[in-house]
Amino acid sequence: MRIGERQFITAEKSETAESKRSEKRGALKKGGVPADSVSLSSKAKEAADIALALKETPDVREGLVKELKAKIGNGTYSVSGKDIVQKLLNDAAGLA
Repeated sequence: MRIGERQFITAEKSETAESKRSEKRGALKKGGVPADSVSLSSKAKEAADIALALKETPDVREGLVKELKAKIGNGTYSVSGKDIVQKLLNDAAGLA
């Protein structure tokens, strides 16, 4: 009985080793060089999507700039003194 068990274990080990070797061979490129592989986590993919969206977003909001230029040109642009004081206080306090 023991001899049979040992043969079974030895055969199982050699099958496992052979399957590992064939997996490695499957992952080889031409010339026997291992193939490179990269996998990104979902957070990395999300960060890449955000970076792309930021890259595509313009730094200057053209519509707002045109609207303000038109108001200034027409003389209809006005800011209350209270808003100016509040902005100055926020800037001084570092609240921007």
